[in-house]
Amino acid sequence: MLAPGDFGVVEVLEELKLSTSHVGRFGLRSKYARKGLIATTGTQIDPGFHGILIIGITNLTPKPITLPYKDDFVSVEFHKLEKPSSKAYDGPYQSKMGIGPEEIESIMESEGMALSEMLNTLRALNSSVSVLSSDFKSIKWTFIALVGVLTLIAAWIAVFK
Repeated sequence: MLAPGDFGVVEVLEELKLSTSHVGRFGLRSKYARKGLIATTGTQIDPGFHGILIIGITNLTPKPITLPYKDDFVSVEFHKLEKPSSKAYDGPYQSKMGIGPEEIESIMESEGMALSEMLNTLRALNSSVSVLSSDFKSIKWTFIALVGVLTLIAAWIAVFK
């Protein structure tokens, strides 16, 4: 379950192995995009990639969203290239079969405010502004009444002088 504003990292269950003649594209299934989730990683699977997809997902809604285990949350398209790539993917995610301790530590150590924290801060700020606004209206009416009384006193002094 992703709470409002939360970020999660999800790995697919399927292992992919692309030849240098194919490229893949993936995206979040519309049933989740329509609920307010977004996938926050690149969408291309490079020629020669071997491993599983690890996808960042963020909940942009004010309500929790459940992503059930083994649910089909992404779709993948495979495209045959006109000619094979001269170089197969050889990046840091080649042959990765899951989220490792390094990735988890990196996510946990990231600095800055998470979207969920920003939403909570904005809600608290909104509440504080509402209270201040109410207090200001009360003070304003007290001030208007005080000015009215002072005006009457000044008029009374002017008449009986």
